[in-house]
Amino acid sequence: MDWNFRLGKVTCPTNTPTTQFMFQKLHRAATLFILLAFIAFVSFDLTSRSSKIAYVDALKLVSNYEGMKVAKAELESKLLVYQKNIDTLKMELSSKNSEYALKRVRLSAAERTLFEELIATKEQQLLNYQQMVQEKAQKENLELTQKALDKINIFIKQYGENHGYELIIAATQYGNIVYGTPNMDITDEIIQGLNVEYKAAR
Repeated sequence: MDWNFRLGKVTCPTNTPTTQFMFQKLHRAATLFILLAFIAFVSFDLTSRSSKIAYVDALKLVSNYEGMKVAKAELESKLLVYQKNIDTLKMELSSKNSEYALKRVRLSAAERTLFEELIATKEQQLLNYQQMVQEKAQKENLELTQKALDKINIFIKQYGENHGYELIIAATQYGNIVYGTPNMDITDEIIQGLNVEYKAAR
């Protein structure tokens, strides 16, 4: 049986709206991709005593996979650059507004018009850049996270085949599994194998 995790849509150490927004999405992905992956679980015959079944803790798995940690770090680094650019544009706009307030009474009507047009242009530049950053950050979040999740997909499939598992289920906070004995939990083995493979590939 071939299960494929797919990313839906992440919390970040920084305090900017953009970085918080993206990292909240990244955090939610850990649950969403697992839920989508195991929709077919309901049709599987769990009554077969000969079946070899195991489960993994989805959140623990994603949180401890080095590939996901690197993906988060890469995204955070890019978001910080974007935020610095936004801060620069805000400072330029604030500076122009302050300059205009000081000079306004001494400017002619034509000069005031030019100054106001310049300020309006900078305001639009800021809004356009913020929108571009949000769209770009979403795209990069999807790409970086899905790349890490694809690695998890491939590894779990290979692990299941190599160890003779007929089904590997994901336990999430939404209660896919009501009860499972500890010996059926292979989360640590999967994490260890994933990280060994990841480090060897770097």
